[in-house]
Amino acid sequence: MGVLWDGHTFREKTFDDYFEHTPLPWSNETRIGPFRVRTRRTVHHVPTSALLVEAAGRVFGYPSDTAFDPELLAFLAPANLIIHETNYGPAHTPYASLAALPAELRARMRLIHYSDGFDVDASNIVALREGEILSP
Repeated sequence: MGVLWDGHTFREKTFDDYFEHTPLPWSNETRIGPFRVRTRRTVHHVPTSALLVEAAGRVFGYPSDTAFDPELLAFLAPANLIIHETNYGPAHTPYASLAALPAELRARMRLIHYSDGFDVDASNIVALREGEILSP
């Protein structure tokens, strides 16, 4: 999408043509339209951030890639829905760590970024599947 044809000429496009960049601070919340967004650093070899997004009385939690981190889970705990990754390696959260969490927290959690061999039917946390649509 770097160069697009407008019917007459090719025009070079940049990030600013498609997005409005809003830096998210670590220390306080940001309001973007109807959304209240809070961030927290995660434990990962590539810098990543967790998001807690609130709007219309609902809260969504997304930790991105991270090693298992009980403090991060406490940050995400207010969420009605948490989309959490699970995978191998020190920069990801092992399934066993998530499976050992309290049932009430696991019930609000959905798994992504799991390995190809992950047994979604045996998981005690619902694993999302490609193309699945979540609704409130």
